[in-house]
Amino acid sequence: RPSRASRVPFVARVLGLACLVPPLVVAVPFGTGLFAQSALLREVMLRPLLPLVRAYYGSRLSSLLIIAGLYGLVGKNRSLHPFTRGLGMQASTLMMMQFPLAILLQFIAPAPAPIINFATGSVFMFYLYCAALGALSCLTGEVKRMPLIGDGSLQSFQPRGGFRGSPLGRGG
Repeated sequence: RPSRASRVPFVARVLGLACLVPPLVVAVPFGTGLFAQSALLREVMLRPLLPLVRAYYGSRLSSLLIIAGLYGLVGKNRSLHPFTRGLGMQASTLMMMQFPLAILLQFIAPAPAPIINFATGSVFMFYLYCAALGALSCLTGEVKRMPLIGDGSLQSFQPRGGFRGSPLGRGG
């Protein structure tokens, strides 16, 4: 009997892996302090992503378009494998995290430089950790839950709104 992981086609895994590139591009500005300190990190991550970073941050609408694209063209596309859709939803949600995180970092902007460096480095490491979980998902063939993101499914929501098991789910 084939395992669940072997049932995920190779193409679905590669497409899922491709969905993780935009969140890595989003993470680059949060890692500037780490890139300045680590030549290995600059060579392994920054150099390959730099053309995409320039293109992404060259337009004000690119973040919204890519988030909508990941959500609509991958996450909600029923013609794609459920594995790819799950990773697309996770990547879209991970990209949306940039907005509240940027606002939070603005609140601590008056703090001393070491605190700011720690905060931005932590955000960068969060993105890297989530991308690593996504890459692990592609290797195993099973979507892993990402912290603050979930597993990429919307099964916890009812079609009419509300949460499953919530006393307020049906208006009561």
